Amino acid sequence: MLDNESLLGEYLFTGAKAHSERLLAMIDRLLADSACSIKDIDLFAVSLGPGSFTGLRVGISTAQGLALAAGKEIVGIPTLEAIAFQACGYCDHICPMVIARGQEVYTGLYRSPAPGDLEQVREETVADPEAWLAGISEETVFLGSGAVRHRETIEALLGTKARVLPSLAGLARASSVAALALSRFTGERQYAPVTIAPRYIKMPEAELLFGKPAGSFQPVDRKASGRDEAKR
Repeated sequence: MLDNESLLGEYLFTGAKAHSERLLAMIDRLLADSACSIKDIDLFAVSLGPGSFTGLRVGISTAQGLALAAGKEIVGIPTLEAIAFQACGYCDHICPMVIARGQEVYTGLYRSPAPGDLEQVREETVADPEAWLAGISEETVFLGSGAVRHRETIEALLGTKARVLPSLAGLARASSVAALALSRFTGERQYAPVTIAPRYIKMPEAELLFGKPAGSFQPVDRKASGRDEAKR
């Protein structure tokens, strides 16, 4: 939780118990510890993924519900960007890697022209580490669960151009999501809760098995829907 750029509070939990069982309790405790209520929140932020199919749906739907109940706006931040943000200042180029299925990783490439400033260089994707690393030639800092798992491959292919950060540095933090959301919120357009949707990058396994979307969690363009109805 941020007050402008000041951190009021943050909980980081990586235990085995499902986050869905603890999320609302952690939110209640954070608000109580910060002497705030939901009505005091001016802007909500949520991590969009990639990540666990169920975890993303639980997290995003919870944030949407709180924003709707409070009548406030919400900004979604891609998880890889939030992780990359945590390495701003280490090196000009930043490569977050998160374990996907098998040996693949969710990844992207960013640059940090100044501390706290983040720009995308290569789009988010899911890839084989060796194939992805073949396209990187700059001095780059790597972080995230995928970078830790594939440290030897990264260092073998890039040598002294690579710096792999410890596992703790690559945990996506709520404060990073909040800081990015705050920097991108302009107030010039609406950030409505219904426009938030998860970024899976790789199709969820249920969709791969059955060849169709699992659920209807994507945002609805109500204006477009109205035009379609009018045409009928």
